[in-house]
Amino acid sequence: MRFPSKEFYMTVKFTIPESLPSYNKIFPGGNAKGNFHIRRKFHDEWKAMTLAGLAQSRIRHYSLEGCKIHITSYYFSHQVDADNIYCKAVLDALKGRIFDDDSPKYVKTVTKTSEKCLKGEERTEVVVEGLSTSPIGVEKDA
Repeated sequence: MRFPSKEFYMTVKFTIPESLPSYNKIFPGGNAKGNFHIRRKFHDEWKAMTLAGLAQSRIRHYSLEGCKIHITSYYFSHQVDADNIYCKAVLDALKGRIFDDDSPKYVKTVTKTSEKCLKGEERTEVVVEGLSTSPIGVEKDA
């Protein structure tokens, strides 16, 4: 006799209303260390925007494992090379809210994509797919 699995496959989607910056903007001149204050400013701003995107989508706390994270950033003026998209702050904001840690147990893959868009439609879409032991996570309408 087989018992049903107590794990649920879940997909969490939300949007941040701006395009992610490139590493070139954060580390000008190719300096790997860059200016700490500039890095901290970008990191804090993007962490806050990510948390606001989660809140706007009414996403509460999850504890997903084996996550596949897809980040698509839409740019009007010029596309950023996908390998230059700075997404560390987004992942740090998800830590403790969508997955418990960014270790390989919780995060399997991170995919970054750069796309063109019309003026005024710049945004970053984040999709996290993973396994949860609880089907709870999105607030219900009152």
